[in-house]
Amino acid sequence: MSKELVLKWPIPETIDEKLEEEIVSLTKEEVVLTLFKKREISLGYGAELLGLSEANFIKFLAKKKIPFTVYDQEDWKQDTKAVNAMKYTKRYISLKKFIMKPLLRTNRETTN
Repeated sequence: MSKELVLKWPIPETIDEKLEEEIVSLTKEEVVLTLFKKREISLGYGAELLGLSEANFIKFLAKKKIPFTVYDQEDWKQDTKAVNAMKYTKRYISLKKFIMKPLLRTNRETTN
């Protein structure tokens, strides 16, 4: 069962229906974006509230220049630790050979 949130906001009689719908739409977007930026709602829930797929919500966030994920210093430390732990395993060597070398080659080509 879902709830319905009703916001009562007095507006002048002169505002036409199209503008009224735009105000409602923009208000919903701003509320969802603010809650998402504060990490109070998830990507999936933000998409659901705006009636978008997760992929379209990510595109919407990109247009607003809002990252859809947070990769902080703690994540970096954990990833670095994991890479160092597997550094000389066959899997690491395989990843380095088939993923990293082509990436490095591509970067060199684009910077020249």
